[in-house]
Amino acid sequence: MAEPLNYQSRLPRNDGPPPGKFASAAVPAEFGAKVTTTDDHAGVRAVESALTRAGIRFFRVEGDARLVGRPVTIWCAQGDHARATAMAAEQFARRAKVKKSPPPKAGLTDRETIDDRWGFGG
Repeated sequence: MAEPLNYQSRLPRNDGPPPGKFASAAVPAEFGAKVTTTDDHAGVRAVESALTRAGIRFFRVEGDARLVGRPVTIWCAQGDHARATAMAAEQFARRAKVKKSPPPKAGLTDRETIDDRWGFGG
C-alpha cells in the first residue's frame, strides 16, 4: 500500500529574518511641512495624483520594512502646505465615502429577475 507524503519537515520553519528597522530617507530641506502619514497606499497614490495635477511638488517617504501596513508620509513645501493639506483631506474624505457606501446589487444573479427580464417568468 502506498505511503502518504509527509510535507512537514523536522527542521524549524525559517521564513527569513524578521523585518528590522532601517533609516528612512532623508527629507530634503525644501520640503519642510508634513502633509499626511497613513498606511492607506491607494489613498496616498490619490493624494499624489491630485498634488501633481495642481502642480504642487511633494516628497514621499516610505516607513519601515514591513510589507503590510507600512506607513507612508508625504511632505511638501511650507508655502503649499495649506493647499496640499486641504487636497489630501478631500481625497481621504472621498475615499471614506466610497468605502462606506454599500456594494451594488447584482441584478441578474437572482433567478426571478432573470426570468422576468427575458419573459420566461410565469
